[in-house]
Amino acid sequence: MNKKFYFLCPMPRSGQTYINTILNKSNQLRVSANSILPNIFYGIETQKNTSIYQNFPYEKGFDNIYKNILESYYASVPQKHIIDNAPWGTPDNLKILQKFFKERKFIIYNRPVLECLASFIKIEKPDNIQARCDQLMEQNGRVHKSAWAIHHLKKTENYIEFQFDEVINDTQNVINKIFEYLNLEPENLSKEVDKFNFDGVEYNDDVLFGPLHKLAADPEPHNIEDFLPKSVIQKYKHYDEEITTTKMKNENFEKFHR
Repeated sequence: MNKKFYFLCPMPRSGQTYINTILNKSNQLRVSANSILPNIFYGIETQKNTSIYQNFPYEKGFDNIYKNILESYYASVPQKHIIDNAPWGTPDNLKILQKFFKERKFIIYNRPVLECLASFIKIEKPDNIQARCDQLMEQNGRVHKSAWAIHHLKKTENYIEFQFDEVINDTQNVINKIFEYLNLEPENLSKEVDKFNFDGVEYNDDVLFGPLHKLAADPEPHNIEDFLPKSVIQKYKHYDEEITTTKMKNENFEKFHR
């Protein structure tokens, strides 16, 4: 059975663990955990820097591998429809998809950057909040990279977008719209959640800075002042506006990294 692949490009701390846990109760589709596939593509691509490849640059062989990576990676999943969850909208990642997937559909879960940072700080409780936020906002930092990926894919791609409040407070409507967007039959899925599970595997948050994928009963913070110092708020308060209204370059965000 040939699978159909779609691409989730979310902000971190945007309600994705919650709604994806529900979506994975579907008979038709599965949504991956944070995907390693972009790293696999990158790892293969780096082999082109080796003398073995440069001595005999058989590009078609690499293309054959790329074409089959997703199908092979998800071969044990019985559902036909797979949503892979990664920052696929970054220029390099998107270039791969544009080359090997003629029809592409993206799902975006969005959330203001300061709310994302506050959520990380609430869960991780770092000793140095400023340093941790700056790390998350570095060029390859989790929050910045996700925001950049979303901004970049919106320029050219077919996507449907949901805000954090919709994901959490209007979940069934979001699910209905996702199923309609993917041309799937509607399903009434239970909203009771425990742990995210994909093909029998759960997150191991012991390797992270905190239980970032634990589905908590208490609501996520909206009062960012309770978790972020004024220095962080001042530094990043215009980030969401700037990334959509200026010609920012991913490699050149000096104003946010001074």
